[in-house]
Amino acid sequence: MSPLTSRRGAVGVVSAVGVALLVGATAIVSSRHETRTAVPSGPRLVTATVTQETLVEAETVTGSLNYGTPWQVDSKVPGTITWLAAPGATVTQGGVLAKVDDKPIILMSGALPMYRALSVGVKGNDVRQFEENLHTLGYTGFTVDSSYTRYTADAVKRWQKEVGLDSTGAVDLGRVVFTSGPLRVSSQAVSVGATSPAQILGVTGRSQMVTADVPVENATWAVPGTKVLVVGPDGKTTPGSVLTVGAPVPGPQVSSGAESFTSGVPPTITVTVALSDARALGASGQAPVQVRHTTRERKGVLTVPVAALLALAEGGYGVELVDHGHSQLVAVKTGLFSEGRVEVTGTGLRPGLVVRVAS
Repeated sequence: MSPLTSRRGAVGVVSAVGVALLVGATAIVSSRHETRTAVPSGPRLVTATVTQETLVEAETVTGSLNYGTPWQVDSKVPGTITWLAAPGATVTQGGVLAKVDDKPIILMSGALPMYRALSVGVKGNDVRQFEENLHTLGYTGFTVDSSYTRYTADAVKRWQKEVGLDSTGAVDLGRVVFTSGPLRVSSQAVSVGATSPAQILGVTGRSQMVTADVPVENATWAVPGTKVLVVGPDGKTTPGSVLTVGAPVPGPQVSSGAESFTSGVPPTITVTVALSDARALGASGQAPVQVRHTTRERKGVLTVPVAALLALAEGGYGVELVDHGHSQLVAVKTGLFSEGRVEVTGTGLRPGLVVRVAS
């Protein structure tokens, strides 16, 4: 058991800078002689409780909650743009992105862009893709394959009538836009009344994600699949995982006369994080967030505030236990530092004991 001693007036504050640098002791406490000392009267005693908890050391970077980088949707249908989906709107399979000459441009699912008109006799992967969508939307009476038959045309006529197109049984180039899934409209690239063909909408995916610019020197954790914790502006959290990692981008160049040189800002990479549950963050639009990657974790360890540590004359650190008006100095070994607390081990330490804290 480490000895007993009084601390008031003899020992200064020991604080932490970073995660392990302890400074500020104005006196050194010896633990070589066992004593038990009454706590002297004076200013109000500041204490804290020894707790048993999980401590985490993490890399934290600032990021932005958003819907990803927008891309452009084109209209290939000739005419006048008479309607556009509004920014913030979500368009799903079978939904309307825009209207040209008051006729809709329809969103469907698929990786192959529409590159030709579809009609009876046409064959190819684009026909299969279109028929798969038609079937998913509830239209039947044809075989889903790579051949556009008269049975396909009959189903198309029914679809055209329901969405407000002329029932020709053929699909004009540009009347359908294929993407990998539902879209969120981020902006309108033109105004109603503009001439088509044209770029008409800026769009993104419907799922929120996080992007963060991380200094390359601190980005060893930024590998696709790495698990992270995302903290929203109100402290709400959700798990996430690294989705993509961009190429390094050099720091900005600074010009001086005819010469230019680096600004000293380190190169960064853009990290995209997919979220387990974006709604858990409580932010519906763009918002600043924190991305935390755990580098070390200690479960079920005893902890005290860093300000409870005392430097011992023989080296190392101790804490001063306070109990019913008496104090006892106990030598401790320190472990992980995290958010103002430190892992400690020492003879007789247990959860619930009270330690004095520098004030």
